This record gives sequence, C-alpha cells and structure tokens, in this order.
Amino acid sequence: MGCGPRLGPPRVTPAATPATLPLVHVQADPWRWYVVADMGALGERVWFLDTGYAHTTCDDDLVRELGLATKGRVPVRGEGGRVPATRARLPAYTLGEHGVEGHTCVVRDLDGTSSIQDTEEVPIAGVIGMDLLRRFRVEVDPGEAQLVLTDPAGAAPLDASEGGVVRLKRDHPFGLRITVPVRVDGAALHPILDTGATRTLLDTRVLARPPDRVQHGVRVRSTGGEAEQTMTLHWYEVAITLGGHPTPPLEVAERTRHGDGLLGVDVLSRFRFVLDLGRHRARFEPIDRARPPSWRRFDRKRRGEVQEVEPVEALD
Repeated sequence: MGCGPRLGPPRVTPAATPATLPLVHVQADPWRWYVVADMGALGERVWFLDTGYAHTTCDDDLVRELGLATKGRVPVRGEGGRVPATRARLPAYTLGEHGVEGHTCVVRDLDGTSSIQDTEEVPIAGVIGMDLLRRFRVEVDPGEAQLVLTDPAGAAPLDASEGGVVRLKRDHPFGLRITVPVRVDGAALHPILDTGATRTLLDTRVLARPPDRVQHGVRVRSTGGEAEQTMTLHWYEVAITLGGHPTPPLEVAERTRHGDGLLGVDVLSRFRFVLDLGRHRARFEPIDRARPPSWRRFDRKRRGEVQEVEPVEALD
C-alpha cells in the first residue's frame, strides 16, 4: 500500500454529552443520508453517511482546500470494480464535544468514482465510514433526521431480552463493516448494514424462484473505476423481517457475490436504530418511513428564512 499515514481507527477523546448531528438529503440524492457536522477547526462540513464503507473517505476537493499532503496507495474495491486512491491525515477536529485525532482518510474523486455526485448546493466533504463510527455508540433516527454519537463506555448495554435487539457480526473476521440478521420470505440472511445503498440487494438464490421482474439497461452509480454503469437488474418482491419487525412487501434486487447482500435505505429508513458495536448488538424500532429534509431547506430554516416546522416526507 506504499508509504504514508496508515489507515486505522482514529483516537477519540469521548465527551459526557452525545453529539447530535442533523441528517439531510441533497437534490441529486433524495433517498440517502448526509450528515451536517460542525468539526471545530475544520468548520462545518457535510458528509455522506455510509456504514458500507470500511474507511472514511475524503473527496479530493476537501484535501486540496485544507492543503493536506497525500501519500501512499490504497486499492478500493466497490460494486463497480476497483479504483486507485491515496491517503491523507486529517487535522484534529471535534464532533460535538468529542475530540478526534489521528484520523487518516482514503482520498479520491468521489464524483468520478462513486455514487456520490458533486452538487452546487453544498460541497460534499467525503464519506463517514465505519472506522470512525466504531468509536461510538451510534443512533440513527430518520424520523427526527439526526445521527447521535455517544461515548460507548458510558452507555448501558442493550438488553438482549428487549424487542428488536439482534446480534451483529463482522462482514469477515477482521472487517469493520457489520452484518445484521434478517429473514427474507422466511429464509435467514446476514446482509451488510449499508446506509450507502439506496435499494436493498440480496442473495436471492435462497428464494429458489424466478424473478418477479427483469429490468434491462438500468443506469447504476456505484464505487468503482467507472461511477456509472448500465446493468440488467433482477427484482424480487419479498417481505423482510428485521429485529422481529416485518416490513411491507418491497422489491429487492439480486446480488449473488460477496456474501448475503446489502441492506439498504429502503429498509433502514423504516427504523430508528441503535448500534452498540463494541458489544455486537443493535436495536431496531419500526417507524413510519421517512427521509430527512433537503439541505437547502435545512440551511434556510436555521438562517430564519423558513419559519414553519419542517414536515417529514412520506416515501410510500
């Protein structure tokens, strides 16, 4: 991987007070979650939230703006193939009262090599990955449009006897990403919990039936050498049960490589969930499916240009 700062968990000085960070969406990406983070010395930044990324990734524009040196080589493998990248060490920053030091991020042009597109609304600093999230107890609340990061040492363990509590696994023995148990039409699967996937992709071979719909010539953006590709997708209408809670029937796409698949925002936006990563537990509480406010409206509202309460948009 060459010389340069090593990838690894950043050093976090936890605070007694949780960091509550707003979630928004951008116009070009209406389904997925972006985090508005006041990072102290780094200023306010908007990051994409992706539990499907092992390592936090900085867009090359952010690295140039901050004047950071890039060193080394990192091979990145995504749904669309492999893409070369490099590394940079971020200056010390804060999230709420939590201090973060020694955070090395992967560096590449996200617009050209991933599903995250440049937007005129607000610069996207990069992708918050599991290397940072694993340092906290993580709560995602789509209904309240917020991400809450808490010192895990001061948080009570999730009670396995409570409803909605499941045991998490790593995607491989030393992996940073996590898999979550679900039942799909009665079959047991452990897909990766992936807030970066708009739609759920599963190993549908367990269904032992032909697809309900085949869609040709679909333009798909994903991490890889070419961000946008044309694919044929096989769709299945299924019922998914997460934490003992069934979802309404929904369409999932076939994915028959790299494990049991990806559990995406089409499912996760129906739940308020807490990830106790150190204890390998999570709790899922069903809510009405919701997406966060747009960045533009969020920004106008806090500047006093929008006075009414922001409604939560139903996606069904």
